[in-house]
Order: sequence, then structure tokens, then C-alpha cells
Amino acid sequence: MMKLEVELPDDLYDELLNRLAEEGLEPSEYVRRLIEEDMEVWRERREEEIEDLLDLSDALIPLCEGRLDRCVGALRSKLKDLEEAEVEDERIARAAEAVEELLEIVNACVKGSITYEECLRACANVLTGEDRRFVLARLEELLRKKSGAPSAKVSVTVDGVVIKGVYFPAEVEEYEEEGELKREYRVEDVPLSLVYDLKFRDLPPGVTLMIADEFVEVGRTEDSCYAWKEAYFYRKYWLPPISLDDYVSAMVAYLERMGHSVYVDVDDGHYSVQVTVEFDPETSIGEAVEKIKDIVLEAEGFADELAEKVDEAVDRIFAEAGVERRRWGD
Repeated sequence: MMKLEVELPDDLYDELLNRLAEEGLEPSEYVRRLIEEDMEVWRERREEEIEDLLDLSDALIPLCEGRLDRCVGALRSKLKDLEEAEVEDERIARAAEAVEELLEIVNACVKGSITYEECLRACANVLTGEDRRFVLARLEELLRKKSGAPSAKVSVTVDGVVIKGVYFPAEVEEYEEEGELKREYRVEDVPLSLVYDLKFRDLPPGVTLMIADEFVEVGRTEDSCYAWKEAYFYRKYWLPPISLDDYVSAMVAYLERMGHSVYVDVDDGHYSVQVTVEFDPETSIGEAVEKIKDIVLEAEGFADELAEKVDEAVDRIFAEAGVERRRWGD
């Protein structure tokens, strides 16, 4: 048995289905499935073609490098591709309009009508998504150099935080205080290796960083610098000799005795012991992360010692009573 596969142009698919409809015929399930499978392949190819057309990296990279002539050439080439595209999609039309605006802005900078800083800012206002973040990161870097502030290793953009030139999207919360609009930035999954040598004074007030794989949060407010860590304990996995309530009580007592702020969150399934430690602005992020991890381990060690003493006391009481102590869960 031979199988013949023929790929038809889109208009012939439409013509085939229209003819069948005129004759009052329904295509067989086999024919319909072949058409649907082929159309799915076509849609995937079409989406890839659209994504290639919308890719502005060839122009944005030279823009951020300050090579404006090359940027203009790339934008003109992209505009031609968009205008001559045979694919009909509203995204392509919008992209063409955006590229025209970018061309006008960059040409104005080439002619000296606007500064490079103004050019980047205007381009960012035209762009969206990752393209906009890419240009904003370059703008922040430029402003940092312009300000002559070598300590500005961490800076904020409208929707993210730039750490040593690396952009991180942030969860941004805006609020008004004494008639002034302020923002707080929360960034997830920041590598410890990137910020290890930074000091708290390098963080702009309002920035919070969640350190990847360490379960530690570091941040700076207008009034303080802090590190925060959370320790989880699950009821279903807990074993005697002391109850989980007593264990957590021992941990909290130790932490409070050391002068740290502690909060305990409890539900039916687990305990969460959350400790906050304040640091001097000159303390490094790496030092703070290591310190708070040690503090939590010390608190757990203190609770473990109490548990061992309780265990020994129970053994002694059982022995004095002449009762065999059995550990039924072992």
C-alpha cells in the first residue's frame, strides 16, 4: 500500500472545502484530519515567521552600544521586512509603526537634535516587554556613569532592579507618603555570587532581594538594613521526645534572648519560624546571609539540646518506675 502526501496552498484548501459544501458533501474524517494536521503545521510555521519579523535585537543591540548608524540601517531593514511581509497579522502592523517611530528618534539623535540619553528614554517609551527593559537597563547604566557615583552598583528602573549591569524584573508596589510617590521593589532568585560582596549601603532604600537557594531575604528601608530567614517544621514528620510546640518555643526563646525579631506562623500542617536580623550599612550581603543562617542553626541546636535533656529525663523516670520505654514509631 502506498501513501501519497500532497501539501496544498492555503487557498486550495479553502477552495476544496467550499466545493464540498456547495455539493452538500462532508469531507471524510480522514480527509478532515489531514487538513487539520497540515493547518496546524502551517500555523506553527506562521507564528515562527511572525516572531522573526518582530525581533528587534539586530537594531536594539547597536542602539545600546551607541552605534547609531548601524542601528538606523538595521531599523530600515526591519521596516522593509515588515512592510513587505505576506503574513497578515495586527502585530506586524503595530511593529511597523513602532519601528517608524524608533527610526525618527534615532535619526534625531544622529543629527544632534536630541541627546543619546533622550534617545534611549524616547525609544523605551515606544518599546514594550523585554525590549523596553533592555533599553531601560542601558539608560540606567548611562545615568549611573553620568552621575559619577561609583558606589551605585544597584539601581532601580520603572519595573525592575539593575545589579552590576544585570537587569532583574521586580514586583513593584507604589504608595504615596507625605505627598511623594514612592516605590518598593521585590526581586526573586538573585544569585548570592552576584551580590556577595555588595554592602547594604549599595542597596537603594525600598529594594528587597530574595537570594536564590538560600531562603534568605535581604533588604534596606529608609531606617534599617536587615536579613530575614524562615524555617519550616511539619507536624506529620515530627517525632518525640518533645512536642513541636515545645521545640518551637525553645527556638523562639533563644532568638528573642539574642535580641532578634521573631514571628511564628502556625496552621494545621506546619510551623513557620521567621527571624529578622538587623545589620550595619557597611555589612556585606554575603556576610549577612551567612550570619542569619548560622543564627537559625544555633537556635535549632539549642532546641535540640533541650530535646535531648527531655529524652534523658524520660528514660530516667521510666527506669525508676521499672517500665520499659518503647519507641513505637521506630
